[in-house]
Amino acid sequence: LNLYTAVVHENLQQDIARGDGEYLASLGTLMKVPQGRQSEFSVLSQKTYPVLFTSDQATPANTLAVLTREWETASSTR
Repeated sequence: LNLYTAVVHENLQQDIARGDGEYLASLGTLMKVPQGRQSEFSVLSQKTYPVLFTSDQATPANTLAVLTREWETASSTR
């Protein structure tokens, strides 16, 4: 998961900005997001974009950490 995020970070950034794409879908799969909730994950990722990529903390590790935290939070309130 960490390696994937590091290798495709730039492509992942573009997919998250669009809220769709193969890199984002693959990340969701690797994060074990259920198939029926992939679109929810994509929307959540896109909403989180400003936190992920507009600071000096825009690293692959931080991207993964924030997305994991946000997804776990969203899943626990569901």
